[in-house]
Amino acid sequence: MTPAREVAASYFLEASAGTGKTTQLINHIVRCIEAGTKLEQIVAVTFTHAAAGEMKLRLREELGKAGQSAADLELAFVGTIHSFCARLLRERPVEAGVDPRFVELDEQGAVGLFAVVFRRWVERRLSEPSPTLRRAITRLTWRDDGEGRDPLASLRKAAWSLVEWRDHPTPWTHRAVDRVAALDSIVGGAREIAAMRRECRSGDSLVWGLTSVAEFAARAGRREAISVRDDDLLESDAIGLLRDTRLRYLKKGTGFLSKTVKRDELYDRWGRLAVDIGRFRDAVDADLAASLRDELWELVDLYQEAKQRVGQLDFNDLLLRARDLLQNDDARAYFQSRFNRIFVDEFQDTDPVQAEVLLLLAANDVNVRDWRQAIPHPGKLFLVGDPKQSIYRFRRADVDRYESVKSILTEAGVRREALQECRRAVQPILDFVNTAFEPLMREKYLPLVGGRPAIEGQPAIIALPMPAPYGKRNLSAEAIEKCAPDAVAGFVLWLIEESGWRIVDPDTQQLVAVAPEHVCILFRNFFSNFA
Repeated sequence: MTPAREVAASYFLEASAGTGKTTQLINHIVRCIEAGTKLEQIVAVTFTHAAAGEMKLRLREELGKAGQSAADLELAFVGTIHSFCARLLRERPVEAGVDPRFVELDEQGAVGLFAVVFRRWVERRLSEPSPTLRRAITRLTWRDDGEGRDPLASLRKAAWSLVEWRDHPTPWTHRAVDRVAALDSIVGGAREIAAMRRECRSGDSLVWGLTSVAEFAARAGRREAISVRDDDLLESDAIGLLRDTRLRYLKKGTGFLSKTVKRDELYDRWGRLAVDIGRFRDAVDADLAASLRDELWELVDLYQEAKQRVGQLDFNDLLLRARDLLQNDDARAYFQSRFNRIFVDEFQDTDPVQAEVLLLLAANDVNVRDWRQAIPHPGKLFLVGDPKQSIYRFRRADVDRYESVKSILTEAGVRREALQECRRAVQPILDFVNTAFEPLMREKYLPLVGGRPAIEGQPAIIALPMPAPYGKRNLSAEAIEKCAPDAVAGFVLWLIEESGWRIVDPDTQQLVAVAPEHVCILFRNFFSNFA
């Protein structure tokens, strides 16, 4: 049963999946309307347009049950935070400094426009590449990220990250690193290992495992012999040793590998070199990242100019412009009086800028400009969130920001409640989720309780083994991926036709045999705008 809550109070509901959090939110909207709140004074922010449509349907149904008219439901705002910010900007375009006829640019369109900007930029820059750009491309060419991404695509993705975080324009700290001296030391260490290795019996696993180190030393020697030193190439080559050295064959052991070389001495020499390479990698990565950030920041300005020429605002523009608009005293006072009730579903997916907008709108003092100092007006806020989902950092969502906002609101008198009882799943699944999440989130974790009893005679969770997971020597990701479709299809067929397992029908709450419509298969999203 949904508890009755005072409409004169604000609430922060921490609700796990399947606990009815959206139902709680909708019921509270209905109670506020029954208490006299006008539809045009209500804002309900949802995660997606689809969720907004579903919320409107459910709200219309609940209003009908309560004897309230839903004829003017469109007067209330029910939609995404981006759509809401666009509405604020269109109502006060002069103070916001935007074209009143601006066009909203969705994520796909934004990425497409940026790709055009990047292509023009990189064509111009590659004609005379800077030292930083040349170094970055060399590193990216040698890098094995497991995704088959080409260097320019990786560079474009890095630049897009800066675009998405453009509200943090402070340059990154540069830390000095003596790259030449560090590389000389690494080459010297590799030569020592190569010399020790030459004296050893070639069939030993430790000697064979250090083949990449000897090859690295030989390449460096050949370049040195012809007086061609390329520190960018040498840097990438050195760092690659940590990836290329056959670590599984590097066993310390005891005894001699030759008359002069002890096994533990050779092993320890590689260990010291690996530590040196790791420290070098960390230092040059930080140095390159800071320099590359400065190099790529030009793309942020070019992208902004491209949108401005055609009167477009992307998702981040909508948020940032709305936040800036609320620093205007007249606009902020207008919107604070305009909207009396603010409901937010899936608050854990709210990024820092979204939190600023929502908390400033909810403030009870029109003179407060800092969202951290904003005390919500009693009854104006109703937030629902699940901190477990914050760890995915969807569009800059941050569990630390979620926790800080929760603390600010609690200290400001917002009532905090926890919804933990989940009847959507059987108890073994809840136990599995709790076991997986609790060690990661610790004191922040809100465990799921109250699951339905497991169905006798069948498991609730299955880790489906792949029948052909092996390569020539060990587990092979390629073999797993190749056999997975047939394995999954075979299991689903067995589940439906032979298992005799049952599920609870959501409509009748009766046990029925598993049918095709009860099966959902989820895939990783292998598509990327930056592939």
